[in-house]
Amino acid sequence: MIPIYMKKAGKDLTKQKTRAIFILVSITICLSTIGALLNTNYLFNKALQQNLENTNAAELTLYTSPFEEDISSLEKVDGIKEVEAKQQIRARIKINGEFRNFELMAYSANKPFQINKIRTAGQLTPSGQGLLLEKSTLEQFKQSIGDHVMISLPGKQTKELSIDGTVEDFYRIPTRLSGLGYGYLTEDALENLGLISSKNLIHVTFESSKSESQVNKIIQEAKADLKTKNITVSRTELSEESLFIRETVVNAILLLLVVLGVVAFLLGFLLITHLFYRIVSEQVMELSIQKVLGATSYHIWKQYSVTLILFGSIVFLTSVPLSGAISFYFSKFTVQELNIGKVEFTYSLKVLILTLILSFIVPMLAASYPIQKVLKIPVIRGLKNTSRPFVKQKKKHSKRYFHFRFLSIRNAMIKKGQLLTNVLMLSFGGAIIIACIALNNSLLLTLKDMNQFLNYDREWSIQTSLPKEELIHSLEEINGVEQAEAWTIRNAIISQSSSKHNVLLNSVPAQTDFIHPEILEGHWLDKQVPNSIVISSDLSQSLGNIKTGDSLTIQIGIEEKQWKIAGIVKSQLKGPTIYMSQTDYIQWLNNEHINRLLIKQDSKSDVQNKVENWFNDKDITIEASDKVEDINSRPEEVIKLIIYSLLFVGILISSVGVLNMTTAMSINVLERKQEIGIIRSLGGSKGKIYQLFIGEGIFIAGMSWVFSVIISYPLHTYLSERIGSILLNSPLHSGMSLNGSLLWLGFSILIGIFASFFPARIAARQPLTTLL
Repeated sequence: MIPIYMKKAGKDLTKQKTRAIFILVSITICLSTIGALLNTNYLFNKALQQNLENTNAAELTLYTSPFEEDISSLEKVDGIKEVEAKQQIRARIKINGEFRNFELMAYSANKPFQINKIRTAGQLTPSGQGLLLEKSTLEQFKQSIGDHVMISLPGKQTKELSIDGTVEDFYRIPTRLSGLGYGYLTEDALENLGLISSKNLIHVTFESSKSESQVNKIIQEAKADLKTKNITVSRTELSEESLFIRETVVNAILLLLVVLGVVAFLLGFLLITHLFYRIVSEQVMELSIQKVLGATSYHIWKQYSVTLILFGSIVFLTSVPLSGAISFYFSKFTVQELNIGKVEFTYSLKVLILTLILSFIVPMLAASYPIQKVLKIPVIRGLKNTSRPFVKQKKKHSKRYFHFRFLSIRNAMIKKGQLLTNVLMLSFGGAIIIACIALNNSLLLTLKDMNQFLNYDREWSIQTSLPKEELIHSLEEINGVEQAEAWTIRNAIISQSSSKHNVLLNSVPAQTDFIHPEILEGHWLDKQVPNSIVISSDLSQSLGNIKTGDSLTIQIGIEEKQWKIAGIVKSQLKGPTIYMSQTDYIQWLNNEHINRLLIKQDSKSDVQNKVENWFNDKDITIEASDKVEDINSRPEEVIKLIIYSLLFVGILISSVGVLNMTTAMSINVLERKQEIGIIRSLGGSKGKIYQLFIGEGIFIAGMSWVFSVIISYPLHTYLSERIGSILLNSPLHSGMSLNGSLLWLGFSILIGIFASFFPARIAARQPLTTLL
């Protein structure tokens, strides 16, 4: 036999099923939002870990001089599990009439990679002569299988190759972020292009996770072993370095999304509490009658507990699949954009348990305050007051001006709790959207500054024995070339205490006009201050916020020297970088070799073909080329991915606000039937009813817009500081503008109309007899 209190709970739910549905929807949306964000974090990290395991990702990469010797002896080094030698070649491939920089990897169809495994599709034969393109490269350059491209290898004649298939290589940074294309050729194809099959890269995996000191020891022992075979290691790279940009972007996105999601959840909780208040306030008389008949507080709590447990069960069963679907598609998008791998549809056990707990805790906490308030109301007062028991009675004024147009505002202001929660939800979502529009302005301003850093038009990586002065003088005589400079850019290792870091060393003229660095601390290179360097801010941070005046040890090959830090410049999203005067560099290594040529060209000219023809005439080998315009566009892709993700959350929270506002307006229709009936009986048209509710909706939306503008300023400040610190180690520029505020004002008015139109339509269509 079903207990009476359970029957009473079921009867109340049936009686107020509309309000109950609104509460369930509100709780489900709140929990789904926070669950989706937390599960997205779980799915991303799981996808990253699984793909590292499935591909047997290299934990250490050694870049070496060409060799053909057997290196299996490296597996005897304590801590090394596997080693695999590979051949990687720099090349340029002409696609759609323009040369693009590529890294080509030699592979064998008979002996697939065991470390950094790749998935291939296409004509995979041991003697295949075609080119396989990595998936993100194929998409970036808009190529298709069967297309033909021209490949230019350093020192070799240009040849035509067909694209025979695609490769999934999750170890590669997407081409649109790196600017590099990735291709794969069989050893037979390389020989056909005139290249000798010799290895120059070694991938290594460890037996278990290693500390920094253990890794350094393994690297030194591996170098020593290779040295006995006359193999020189020019650079080492840990897996963390290749994944750094992608992990940084995702961690920045997820951190900000979770913070915003928690705030949205708290605001949603306030709304749910208010909705419970609305239900309980209509049961004051019933509860007072129960108390007169002897019902205790314990009995009434049991009665409500049935409803709350039912709510919790329904919320849990609906929010888990909803949040799972949202997190799956969002993490799938993120993982694909960053070329990390594939996402499986799974749900975190921890997030599942948290969702289960919150599904029951949230309704109970939200309902506890209204229920407790009702239980404290004296029985006599409860029997007299049938609704709105918590509102203090106000003195009536003898004279009051009234106009029908003000009725909408009065109705909105009467329910202050509902007004507050609606305004907060809408304003927070709107503030995120306004802040994201401002962030886009900040992005443009920041990128404008970054674009001013490189003050030239084109660059070439070259191999030549010609003197620097002769190169520059000859280039500047080419029609269309205004100015030229020659640099040396190479990899180096810096040491501080026991830690070592890979850096990109730029040997540049101390008085160069080709870069305009933003000095954060200290000063730029000075000829009068020898043995000094300038470092980027991201290197400064990775070294523990090192300051100007401190010293670093730089190692190139077997040469080591200590240098004093003269200045710190703003990062350019190129990783840890050092700038050194060419004079100091030449004196240190006794080497005037240059490998980078840069030019400023006439604004009306495109001199690429002229310069490259001159290179060919002088037997200068071209390894790579790039346009500054393309270099400057790549950081924009990274930051935009973060901004678009935040914008998605702003739209999601705003959608929740619209739904909650529609819910509140629908409840208003239920509660104000008699008021609507009186207006209709006095001759009020259906248009007046529409005017009443739509006016209320616009008033609420207008208030939310004001708060959105106010909240957006500190929110934009926080987001620009966080995003800037993570990516550039300094805040983005202030980019607040009137456009975002005005745009959201227009949307706010539309939201107010949309959220109130359908409830108004329901009210206007009801018969007068039903309303009264």
